[in-house]
Amino acid sequence: GLMLVSVTDRSLIEELLKSWRGPAVLVDHYFEGLPVTGIIDDSEDGARQLTEHLLSLGHRRIGYVEITRREHNPWRYAGYAGALEKAGIEVDPGLVIPAFGSFEGGRMAGETLLARPEPPTAIFAFDDVRAWGVWRAAEARGMQVGKDLALAGFGDTAAKAGFPEELTSVHFDSRALGRLAVEKLGALASGKAKPGELVKVPTKLVIRQSTKGAKVGS
Repeated sequence: GLMLVSVTDRSLIEELLKSWRGPAVLVDHYFEGLPVTGIIDDSEDGARQLTEHLLSLGHRRIGYVEITRREHNPWRYAGYAGALEKAGIEVDPGLVIPAFGSFEGGRMAGETLLARPEPPTAIFAFDDVRAWGVWRAAEARGMQVGKDLALAGFGDTAAKAGFPEELTSVHFDSRALGRLAVEKLGALASGKAKPGELVKVPTKLVIRQSTKGAKVGS
């Protein structure tokens, strides 16, 4: 079987499929319409849970620090936007800032958002590394995260990377992606599964100090 990890170039997959006829699984991405089974975390549901949490605290101006190319993970934005729209709030493009996947990228995006005439009262970052950069940007402005600003990340990896454990984040079992990929390859090889399936690893919101104390009007 063929296992591909984090390949986000559809044309590359299409080229590989011209010469590969066996079972194939793509880990951490999915292309609709291609005979390649995709294994991803349920980013859309995780982002929805997180945005709904921020909405429940009274936040209406919620910023989103996303990846530079949304097509590489459209699901987190979809969860964020869907939750806002369900609450009757139109997505403000000025509150959606793309950032490179680094601390510095997050810090710059945080500076941009917090410098707006009407800055967001809450910020959701695509991952914990970007969130930590936003945290530093807030501190540089004299703000206290968890009081003056609600901040959350995704992946629940801050503690492992040596960042503060107070960060609210969306957790998923990253090892489950690999286990499911191996299982699906076996099922495809034995004819017990059909190619092109999308398999999602469940996500769970973990609420910590960076959001729960930052209620609007508190």
